[in-house]
Amino acid sequence: MSHIELNTAVEAVPETVFDACLDVGLHTASVGASAERAVGGVTTGRLRARDVVTWEAGTGACPGG
Repeated sequence: MSHIELNTAVEAVPETVFDACLDVGLHTASVGASAERAVGGVTTGRLRARDVVTWEAGTGACPGG
């Protein structure tokens, strides 16, 4: 099984970063050239516990992608 891990250092209060991670629109705006977008489940706004999002991207970076 493949595993990808990405670590990013952010100079901000952890609570601010956590809140930003829950914003579907902020994530969509941050992904640039991959054109990643939410296509199912919660597609806008702030995620809550047990929310589900289906993402779609057209990077072509992965086989079959």
